[in-house]
Amino acid sequence: VLNMEPFSADMLIKKVRGELFDLIDKYSLDTGAGCIFRLDYDYHNMKILLRRKIFSDGEGDLLSDLGTISIESMTEIFEHEDYSSLPLFMREAVSAAIEKYFSLKKTYIINPVFDRYLFAQLLDAAGSTGSALICNYIRRKIDAVNIMSLLRVKGKSGVEDYADYLFFDGGFISAEMFRAGVKEPLKTLSEIAEKNDLPGVTAALSEKNNMLYAVERESRAMMMRELEAADFMIAGIEPLFAYGSRADNELKNIGMILSSKFPEFNSGIAETMLIRGGE
Repeated sequence: VLNMEPFSADMLIKKVRGELFDLIDKYSLDTGAGCIFRLDYDYHNMKILLRRKIFSDGEGDLLSDLGTISIESMTEIFEHEDYSSLPLFMREAVSAAIEKYFSLKKTYIINPVFDRYLFAQLLDAAGSTGSALICNYIRRKIDAVNIMSLLRVKGKSGVEDYADYLFFDGGFISAEMFRAGVKEPLKTLSEIAEKNDLPGVTAALSEKNNMLYAVERESRAMMMRELEAADFMIAGIEPLFAYGSRADNELKNIGMILSSKFPEFNSGIAETMLIRGGE
């Protein structure tokens, strides 16, 4: 990949991430931990294929081959509307997304409906491993997504109309706190950070430059801290899961560094994100 002309950073990251996931699959055996790394990509593909099915808008976004279900199989399922072939959570996700879209006629509702089922399936998969560490990591991931979603709604009108779909249950922080705070997101995030002992998030909210990315950096660091207990384990699935999560996080950093070399990229974003991104 490094010898490609022209060089493709995305292709490089995708290739290495695929090799990482293959390693996790191989050594996680029948614990189910391996699929946790791939489920995001299944739901990514389902979102794309459902939008194509509804809007007939051509290719659009690219499908990913990193999911648990191959692109060919997923495409065929949607082409023939054979949704019963999907696993339970995914089947319910497609049904709910279709129902919500046609009842509300709002395009933006498709993604959060899918994400609700994604996080429910991630929590179920984490619970199946029998590991409290993996469950806590997924719960912190939900917190991180809710934090970033609340920050991104700043200034948007009508967001309270779909707040029920925008924030997800299952994290350490009650989703109701996020839903109730959409009209004053910065104030709400400050209160959440104080109540939940997240000083890094509080500090990030005060940054004048690239505040959004500073909060994302701290949210990722918050997730990584849930893995620290694995450093003292020599058996079980936890050390492998921690390694996979940290390596995937580093791939995000590498992708950002490579992207920052392009003229149109704001290098200040990379500098902000990388200060504490690996904690």
